[in-house]
Amino acid sequence: MRILTVYSLIFCLHLAAQQPNAPNPKFLPEDPELYFSFFQFHNDLDQQVQSANPVLASQLTGNAIVAYNVSTEDFTKLTLQVRAFAKDFRNWQFPVQAYFGKIQANKQLPDVNVVKAFQFQRQSLVKSHYDAIH
Repeated sequence: MRILTVYSLIFCLHLAAQQPNAPNPKFLPEDPELYFSFFQFHNDLDQQVQSANPVLASQLTGNAIVAYNVSTEDFTKLTLQVRAFAKDFRNWQFPVQAYFGKIQANKQLPDVNVVKAFQFQRQSLVKSHYDAIH
C-alpha cells in the first residue's frame, strides 16, 4: 500500500516538474510539501513515543520540545493536530490507492487530471491542518 502512495507522490512531483511554468524547486515557507514532510516526521516521532517505555518516551518528548523550541502545552497541541492529520491522510489514501490499483491492474496510465485532483486534495488537507495549528 505504501508503495502506491510513494508512486503517486513521485508521479505528482514529476508532473509538476514538467509544467512549463514550474516553480523554483526550492521549498517556500508556505509550501504544503514542506508541512507534509514535517507532519510525516512528527507522526513517526509520535509513534516511537507511544511505543516506547515511559522513560524513553519522556526523553524523546523532551528532546523534541527543545528541538522545536516550543512549550510542552504547544507540543501537545501540535501532536494532537498531527494525529488528526495522520488519520485524515490515511482516509485520503484509500481512494488514491484504489485508483492506482485499478489502473495498474488494467495496465493503464494515470489520468493527469485525476492525479492533479488527488494532489490538490492532499495539499488542501495539509493546509487545513497547518492552519489549525496556527
